[in-house]
Amino acid sequence: MALMLIFISALTATYQPEWNNSAAAWTTATFIWIYVAFFGMSWGPVSWTVISEVFPLSTRAHGVALAASANWMTNASPKCLHIQSIQISDTQPTQFLVSLIVPVMLVNITYGTYLFFLMFMLMGIAFAIWVLPETFGKSLEEMDLAFGSGEGQADMARMERILVSLKNGDEKAQRSRSVDSSKNETA
Repeated sequence: MALMLIFISALTATYQPEWNNSAAAWTTATFIWIYVAFFGMSWGPVSWTVISEVFPLSTRAHGVALAASANWMTNASPKCLHIQSIQISDTQPTQFLVSLIVPVMLVNITYGTYLFFLMFMLMGIAFAIWVLPETFGKSLEEMDLAFGSGEGQADMARMERILVSLKNGDEKAQRSRSVDSSKNETA
C-alpha cells in the first residue's frame, strides 16, 4: 500500500494538471484500485477486530456499539449533521467527510495529498507494531489482561466462586440456581 501511494504521488507530481499521458493516467488509476483492494484486505477490517478485542466481555457489546457509532459520526457529512459553515448545495448528494476534504487537498497540495495519507499509514503501522499487543492464539481473558484490564479475570474468578458454591450446596447459590431453572422452564 505504501508503494502504491508513493507511485501515485510520483505520477501525480509528474503529470498533473494536464495528464496528457494516458498511460500514466491509467497507471495511476490502477494503483488507486490496487491500494483500495489491499486496504480492504488489511487495514480496513483491522479496526473492527481491535475494537472487538479491546473491551472486556462484560462491556464488549456496549463498547463495540459506541465505537461503531463514533466511526459513523466522524464519517458523517456536514449536511447530515446540519453544520452550516460548510456550504453544500441541495442537489449535491450527502457525502462522507473524507470525500469533502480530499478534493480540497488535491487542489491545494496536489501530490502531497497522497504523501499525507502515506504518513498516517506509516504511523498506523508503527502503532500496530509497537503499541498494540499481540492477540493471536490468546483467550478473551488473556486479551483482556494484554489491553490493561482485569475485568475478564475478575469475571472468571466470580464464575469459579459460583461454581464452587453450587458444588458445595451453598443455600443461596441453590436458590439462585432454582430460580434460573424455573425461568428457563416457563420460557
